[in-house]
Amino acid sequence: MKSHKQEEQSWVSTLLSLLFAKSELHVPSKKLDHYRNKITYNLPLQSLSPLADLKLNEVCQAIDNWMHDHKKVSIFREVMAKCSRDGATMIRVTVQRNTDTSTCSTEGSDDDDDNDGSNDNDWDNAKQSFTSHLVQLFPAITCICYNETYNRSRPTKDAPLHLIHGDVMYLLEKTPTGLPYQISPDAFCEINHEVENLQYTQTVSWIKQFQGAILVCSGRDINSYGLGFGSIRNDEGEHIFSEVVAVQHCPLVGKDANANFKLHQDEIKATVLQLSKDEMASGVSVALEAALERQNHPPVVVVTTGGRKGLNPGYLDFLKDNKAVQCIIYNSCSTKSLEVDMEGFISGPESYYINDFRSYDFFAGTKYSASVLRLLRRPRTLVLPIGPAGVGKSTLAKTLTERSPAKTCLWWHRDLEFAKLRNKNVSMTKSKSLIHSQMLSFLKGDCKSVRIVDSTNGNAGARLLYVQETRPDLLIFVVLSPSTNGNGGDIVEILLNRTRNRLEGGNSSHPSFPSTINEQREKHKAILKGIEYPSISELATLGGKCSRKVLLYCDPLEESKLSSIPFEIFLEYSTSTCLNQLLNGEKSRHTIG
Repeated sequence: MKSHKQEEQSWVSTLLSLLFAKSELHVPSKKLDHYRNKITYNLPLQSLSPLADLKLNEVCQAIDNWMHDHKKVSIFREVMAKCSRDGATMIRVTVQRNTDTSTCSTEGSDDDDDNDGSNDNDWDNAKQSFTSHLVQLFPAITCICYNETYNRSRPTKDAPLHLIHGDVMYLLEKTPTGLPYQISPDAFCEINHEVENLQYTQTVSWIKQFQGAILVCSGRDINSYGLGFGSIRNDEGEHIFSEVVAVQHCPLVGKDANANFKLHQDEIKATVLQLSKDEMASGVSVALEAALERQNHPPVVVVTTGGRKGLNPGYLDFLKDNKAVQCIIYNSCSTKSLEVDMEGFISGPESYYINDFRSYDFFAGTKYSASVLRLLRRPRTLVLPIGPAGVGKSTLAKTLTERSPAKTCLWWHRDLEFAKLRNKNVSMTKSKSLIHSQMLSFLKGDCKSVRIVDSTNGNAGARLLYVQETRPDLLIFVVLSPSTNGNGGDIVEILLNRTRNRLEGGNSSHPSFPSTINEQREKHKAILKGIEYPSISELATLGGKCSRKVLLYCDPLEESKLSSIPFEIFLEYSTSTCLNQLLNGEKSRHTIG
């Protein structure tokens, strides 16, 4: 049985759902049908997809017609058709062979060539007429090849291919920068040129700032992406990227990549790798270290496709742990694998945040969509909840720590640490001194997890010290200020009711908090009188001590609002200011920087 925590939707899943739901972040397709530039059909044809390019459907229909006209409906198992941006077309058919030709039935047939059982000689005798017929109908066909199957299963991608039309067994495509590259029959190619162009343009705008960086390109598109992005130039005509490391686990795509990057070796300095998924982390690490040495250790930009199964966990961890990697462009065609990979990228000390996002009608007219995300290194973050006892600071910290992705948040629980010392009979004065030292040590630590200090944090001078010690890039003040309801005394009684578990015999005693009702009442009054809530001007005076400062407001007496604050904090450290404003609004927050 799942626990309550397991049944709750993860915050990463919720965040992605919010991003996909924003029309401002969605780029719709202008064409809802006949846009697929690659299609595979079983033969004989049962139907034609309205999503396939009309030219491809016409070619596939013509093949089916030829089978019927020549009474050879069993000669082919399937047909695959691809077309390039300029209209050139490549065809691969799978020939259905018989394992035992002596079992072929010829009953009801005048000769072997006309029987539907398809004698093995049928294809050998007919391939020339088939090819001539097809090319005459469709002059744009530059390549026709075939593979073979001896049962009704589809051949594997490493099955031998036989060329029967054309000079070469590949299709030539061009990157948006004009570089030609080959695509073999069973290698992946672009499916929707319109969306590919949109994603390409968006990605270029996200990565062109990294002048002189090394590009690591991994996944299904290392040919179009590696060559395309690797050859982009700045306004002065200089290459953006000094080197390219292109890696793919599919041997067919890798074979194309070797030929393509060799063809353009004078244009792009590249290392091409074909590695299994389990080898990618170690293999890319070695190649990247060599490139970093050659280029004097510039930043690294990664463009990767997640695919239906997502990234290999070891490769994902490598991209997080390698400090040279500053930016990742993640191209997703599956929301399921996207969620898993984003959970990995956002979790832990060395992690990323979503700096920008776009979704697309990759399969327009269907429920499927694609997306591209720009991930940058998460800023060093300090969270300071500010408010009197009983407003929910510890609950907030506990929720943030438990619901954030694994090992993302570090919670320093002042009262718990203080209790440990007092239980060891350490004096009050000594305990306070030790706690102060422990807190500063916690704030100074090199670990880049999000830090949250669970204390009143009600003194402006102390907050300034915390900021100076932490040196955060992102500072989040969470102001938990209870409303007075027109009568300050009401607040004291409400807070007193919330801290009853701290009374003598309670289950949450605090060594620095009174254990009797009257003493607690006076303590609450003193805290409420002395607490210094931060203001916009205080954030402004922090100046260059942190680049981004956020002030979240919440009346802790509003239970629904209080329960939403931890997720709002998660949004702050997991998304850029622009995305956060779009998702979360400005009702309870103020941002400087």
